Amino acid sequence: MLHAAGLLVPRPTKDPIGAMAPLPADFAALGFGDA
Repeated sequence: MLHAAGLLVPRPTKDPIGAMAPLPADFAALGFGDA
């Protein structure tokens, strides 16, 4: 299982674009932590 908690895309002439995602409940139920 793969989950990206966050993504940051730098841009040379503009501010970076960022996105954050919460840990899916089914991942937590399987014992994976949000670390």
